[in-house]
Amino acid sequence: MVNDLEFELDARDGSAEFKGEVKVGGNSITPSGATPAILQSVPDGGNVFGQVLLQAGYEADDGNALIIQRRNSGNTAWDIQARIKTDGNAFFEGTVTADGKVLTRDVTLRLDADDPNAYETRQEQFTEIETYKGPRGNELLTREVTKTREVTEYVGETMDVKSVLLKLTGALETLKTAAASATTCEELRTAIETALADV
Repeated sequence: MVNDLEFELDARDGSAEFKGEVKVGGNSITPSGATPAILQSVPDGGNVFGQVLLQAGYEADDGNALIIQRRNSGNTAWDIQARIKTDGNAFFEGTVTADGKVLTRDVTLRLDADDPNAYETRQEQFTEIETYKGPRGNELLTREVTKTREVTEYVGETMDVKSVLLKLTGALETLKTAAASATTCEELRTAIETALADV
């Protein structure tokens, strides 16, 4: 620890706190507070292509979130690729691959995911850290700007996989019990109709 607490290193848990900007190679981490804590890659020219940020109140109903976003050269809008919220929800635009087990309580399928009519688009505002050249022309500065973008939300039909599996296994158990006690074809037909009535 040094005077005026410009930075603090804690040997007890290995943590560190810095008042100013922390740079590692070509990446910079902007201090949190009014602006998000941000790790970004800035290539020549000052255009940011990839960005990882931890932001408070990213959206009105989101709370804190870890966000991974990108944009192509020449574009001004960011495309969010992944978002992990502190309430336990996570959103990924790409494929999630796991070599081990996937443990979860519920799985919901989007049955109309390939139908463009199953989506609604709305406008939302968001804040972004913009990099620009300072008055001397040889330094990069950052500022927070508010922008508007389109957000697409799925509103089509869904399937609760857990609910469907429980219903099917329950129907099969009922059918198995009824079929074992059926003595005629009519009794068996009735047992099948009863077991599958809610499937």
